[in-house]
Amino acid sequence: MKTRLLWFYRVVQYTFNSLFYELPRGIDFSMRNKYSNKEYGLNGYAMTSKSALRNMLGKVDIRSKKFIDIGSGKGAVVYNAYKLGAKHSLGIEYSPQLHKIALKNFKNLKCNDFCLSVNLDARKFSDYSDYDVYFLFNPFDDNVYNEVMMSIKAQIQSDSRVRWIIAYGKSNKSAIMSLDHCHLVYQGICPCRNTAFAIYRIN
Repeated sequence: MKTRLLWFYRVVQYTFNSLFYELPRGIDFSMRNKYSNKEYGLNGYAMTSKSALRNMLGKVDIRSKKFIDIGSGKGAVVYNAYKLGAKHSLGIEYSPQLHKIALKNFKNLKCNDFCLSVNLDARKFSDYSDYDVYFLFNPFDDNVYNEVMMSIKAQIQSDSRVRWIIAYGKSNKSAIMSLDHCHLVYQGICPCRNTAFAIYRIN
């Protein structure tokens, strides 16, 4: 019953937000997009709210850090991470449609200098070593998740600086833990969505 009430509350909240806050400003974060691609193991887009992100970031200080959302959709987490203190925020999104919406959102919010979206297969991104905090909200199936983690591992293995992974919703824990010097530091439930999340520290 509690889960159903939370779902209903989110639907009402996102619909109200979309109609009365986003549309008048020419932005679109809230509405769900079920875009998927079986070949690439994608799971579609659902917005992570600012309150949910703030709750998770209570465990990780992102001030003055570079933040990356892997599977970023329309860019809500990218934008909200910047508003919550990240010095630079990037999203990687495979869908050209969602990527274009993210670019439009950032343009209309006048945050292009700090918030970026890249239209790319996350397994092919070559600059993971530039980032301090990685965020994933159940973007792929386990196979793609594993390949993305292997790409991150290859790029940061010779680097000793501290990094963080925030895995929201379903995740591939074994793939994350395969990263060198990776430790699970927190597991919990985000009350904003009643969804599990875990935080990992690298080095």
